[in-house]
Amino acid sequence: MHSSLESNTLGPNVWDYDMVLDKIGYGKTQWVLLLVSGLMTITSVAAQQAMGIIVIASQCEFETTQAEKGVMMAASVTGIFLSTYIWGYISDDIGRRRVLLYGSFASNALQFVLMFVTSIWLFNIINLLVGISLGAVSAALYAYLSEFNIPRHRAVAINYSTMFVSVTAIYVPATAWLVLSSNWALTIGDFVFRPWRLLLLVSLLPGFIGGLVLLYYPESPMFLLSQEKNTDAIEAVAWISKFNRGKSIQQILNCEEFTLKSADPVGENLLGESQGCGILSKICRATIPLFHKPHRFNVILCNLALFGIFFSTNGIQLWFPEIVNRSSGAERNSSTVCEILSESAEQPNVTETMVNMKIF
Repeated sequence: MHSSLESNTLGPNVWDYDMVLDKIGYGKTQWVLLLVSGLMTITSVAAQQAMGIIVIASQCEFETTQAEKGVMMAASVTGIFLSTYIWGYISDDIGRRRVLLYGSFASNALQFVLMFVTSIWLFNIINLLVGISLGAVSAALYAYLSEFNIPRHRAVAINYSTMFVSVTAIYVPATAWLVLSSNWALTIGDFVFRPWRLLLLVSLLPGFIGGLVLLYYPESPMFLLSQEKNTDAIEAVAWISKFNRGKSIQQILNCEEFTLKSADPVGENLLGESQGCGILSKICRATIPLFHKPHRFNVILCNLALFGIFFSTNGIQLWFPEIVNRSSGAERNSSTVCEILSESAEQPNVTETMVNMKIF
């Protein structure tokens, strides 16, 4: 792969996109985009993890039952689950950058609205919409990041981006401890703004900052080439060259005029040719071959493996603050998790449940 990027074999005025990226070199474009990817990852994961803390801190205000707590934590995850696959196809049609910006700013706006919601069911509905918006970020983020890197750097860039999931595991409890350690309330008429609502703002800030930086980036040149927008792709490559090296792309390639080799189409034109059920039917037709030979076994195996991984990590992680909060109020010094959960389930009134803020 490396040797194929060392020389241009397509002709004096036709260049392969990966070859041009290799000529420009790794630089600020890739480093800043990696940071943007990390910030969006933090907000996407924090929106799910922080809910495990918010359901505890808000239970007296919302007077939630155990079942309602489960719905609160599941709403955002459900939205991501239902929408990510569809957003992936949409990003192949309208562009990765546009989907990322729509998803990022829409989820930020909805999370901001959540800060002022006083109805538990309205809270859950908006939180579901937050998940649907975050599905756009999950679907387009790694494709956009990888297409600004040459093949030998793509896996490394994605690997470093996923490390921000671990950063989020530190960011969420640390910020929750800082915010919930103080006991204050801001009263505006009948509405009371308590510290747990501020957690929503803290969760959305990284993604909002990442979205603002992304406004300065062009669309992925590889996507533009797949859409036969060669002029736009050349402008995007020129932007990368200027940002990385401070030179024009013509200076780097030593030619006044050039064109980029067209890329294979990334998918069907879903939005331009179909509406509503037509889009879903196209997605279904494109998905069915995955469950035929020779892909069927590998697809099922990968999905089962990922289900097990996320069930044991994300599932436990969401409920862990609740389990710790219950155990902090246990009368016995030694109790199993099952005993703690059984005792808590027997309490008939949720308002009698103590919330120990020190666990954060």
